[in-house]
Amino acid sequence: MQDYNTIIGSIQMRLNGCQTRSVMDRYKIGSGTLNLIMSRYYANGIPIEELRMMAPKEVENLFYPQKNLQRKDVPLPDFQYYYDRIHAPGSRMNISFC
Repeated sequence: MQDYNTIIGSIQMRLNGCQTRSVMDRYKIGSGTLNLIMSRYYANGIPIEELRMMAPKEVENLFYPQKNLQRKDVPLPDFQYYYDRIHAPGSRMNISFC
């Protein structure tokens, strides 16, 4: 999660036509982070002037919501089932085969 100054500054620099490398060096962020910030900026459709008038926490929550948008809720495997298969009498099963 990036702070308010990094979010606003990197958006402003990219809108002014600065190179990606300059923005990354200035704010010490990677290209993936910069791309994420810019994609969420364009997806929200809020002009930079309005973002500057918003409270810093509000901007941070807008770009980095509490619920992570990049991760899916994947159910855990049935560990007991795999344990029982591996440790069954005469089983030649191993964890990589499961």
